[in-house]
Amino acid sequence: MSLTLTYNAIDKYFGFMKYLDFESKQKMIHRLSEPTKSETKQPKAIQELFGAWDDERDSYEIISEIKEARVNKIETIVF
Repeated sequence: MSLTLTYNAIDKYFGFMKYLDFESKQKMIHRLSEPTKSETKQPKAIQELFGAWDDERDSYEIISEIKEARVNKIETIVF
């Protein structure tokens, strides 16, 4: 999961950083330039991301089973 900042938010962070000393700024640059664990992972194959549903039935059978399993429950509240 990643977070994308707007230019306005980035400007605010740089506004805070202007008060840091040179060494602290260098440490920040170093940490920001290191790859994170999520960036170094290899992307999953498309087959791993999609097609997880494995069923022998066709779509019409699945849809009819879902419709048959629905419960229409009407409760009247008596005051």
